[in-house]
Amino acid sequence: RMLVERIRERGPMTMAEFMRECLTNSQHGYYTNNVEIGPFQDFTTAPTTTPMFGTLLAKWVEWAHKGLGSPRNFNLVELGPGTGALIRPLFKALPDSVADAP
Repeated sequence: RMLVERIRERGPMTMAEFMRECLTNSQHGYYTNNVEIGPFQDFTTAPTTTPMFGTLLAKWVEWAHKGLGSPRNFNLVELGPGTGALIRPLFKALPDSVADAP
């Protein structure tokens, strides 16, 4: 109903505007209304079902770090509304020469 009213008032919206409203609207947005992520929740992702994905990704990070000449400053950032289920096993699997575990 809110989107219909907005379109009536302002005219057509882009797909990006539509998705932003659907996902982040303060009253009705999917991610702003306590979505539970996990195998028995609203939806699941590979990292929430097993730590294997993060562990395997750590091997790629190690390879990339070496390929860049093993820089002292090397940032890994997990973006998204998740629980950190990807980055925790990734950091755990990284050798100390690449990163300190958080």
